[in-house]
Amino acid sequence: MAGPGPNRLHDPTARPWSRSIPEQAVPVGESVTVSVAMAFNDPDGDALAHAVKVSDPQLVGAAVRAGTLELVAHAQGTVTVAVEATDTEGLSATLAFPGNGTQ
Repeated sequence: MAGPGPNRLHDPTARPWSRSIPEQAVPVGESVTVSVAMAFNDPDGDALAHAVKVSDPQLVGAAVRAGTLELVAHAQGTVTVAVEATDTEGLSATLAFPGNGTQ
């Protein structure tokens, strides 16, 4: 006889976790989009809200909407892009990656 199935109880202390996002090269004056919804997971299935910060928004701007991150290069240079996902319990995970404004 098989043992009990996996424990699928809601654990309000389970933090979201993240996968990595590779470096993003964005030609100056253009934009790229990245799915951040696919980069994060919440172990107990809570909905996640996303926020983004960029180390120098005058080089590369960023906005996140509906699980999609948009990066816009304003000038050449490298920035750190930090994306945070927060679950309904207020627990969060952050991932950071380079964003490059290129010619």
